[in-house]
Formats: sequence, C-alpha cells, structure tokens
Amino acid sequence: MSGAEPSEDGIAALIEDRDADDPDQVGEIPAGNAGADSGGSGPVRVDPSSESSVQDESVHNDEPGVGTRRSGD
Repeated sequence: MSGAEPSEDGIAALIEDRDADDPDQVGEIPAGNAGADSGGSGPVRVDPSSESSVQDESVHNDEPGVGTRRSGD
C-alpha cells in the first residue's frame, strides 16, 4: 500500500459519518431558511420530514442584486 491510498477503516469512517439517513444521526433541525446552520462545527443533518420555503419578498427588494424578488415581477 502506498502513502496515497486511504485505509479501508478511513473510508468506512467517512461513509459512516456522511450517512444522513441514519435516524440516530438526524437531529431536530428544520430544513433551510429555518435554522439548518451549524456554523463552523460540522455538517448539519436535516430531518427529512421537514420542509423549507423561500420567502417571496425581502425588505431590500428595491436594491439591485439584493434579496429575493416579488412573485409578480
């Protein structure tokens, strides 16, 4: 084995860590725009039963390139 090849244990640990479907790994974190932000602590595992929506308007809609746009535009 050369130094450039990952170990089987390392690969297994990475796969286990990213398994977001594991019910023990899913916290009560709502989908985006409702708090799914971990900052710099690590990946967020979002509860798949939650839903997210993008708001139609922003207080900054009249500023070019800022905020979401009104649905009638």
